[in-house]
Amino acid sequence: MSPNFPNKLSIPVMNHLSGKIYFLKRVDEIEPSDELLEHLVAIGNEYKVYSWIFKEMLKEEPYGLNNANDFFEMGRNGWNENEQFVFMLMTENGEPAACIDIKSSDLDGAEIGYLSSVKHRGVMTNTVIAILNLARDEGYKRLFALVQKGNDESSDVMLRAGFLHNEARSEQCETYHYYETSSQQ
Repeated sequence: MSPNFPNKLSIPVMNHLSGKIYFLKRVDEIEPSDELLEHLVAIGNEYKVYSWIFKEMLKEEPYGLNNANDFFEMGRNGWNENEQFVFMLMTENGEPAACIDIKSSDLDGAEIGYLSSVKHRGVMTNTVIAILNLARDEGYKRLFALVQKGNDESSDVMLRAGFLHNEARSEQCETYHYYETSSQQ
């Protein structure tokens, strides 16, 4: 059995700092306009996003338009194959603020990952909670996240969203802290 996420999702998510409402949407239902792709390129090159996620992967080359296009292709393919579920958090004006995904259709346990623009601080904890609720509705029993050691902001997001730090697994790994939760709680 695998998840069957509804079409036309538009889950409201409140920024706890500003009170503004954002909308969590399936990436396969978002049209990648030139303006949207430019926003993704800007987010990908923000210092913290680039340092934690893209610097090593891109061999210190900037995050570019081809990377943003590849992101959409990967997201659409994941949805089409029912294997990976990428969501984008959008402002009321349709600007991307963050991305989050459930990396597999394994209902017994799947990894989540995310990135968020510094321009939209205050959205990630509630976005992760929204994904946990959606995952629970789709039958996921457990979700986990790997957070690079030293990325204290993401570790704090995981803890505020209800994940537990698995100290034993984290100690076994030089690179990542391991967080997990049961979406059935």
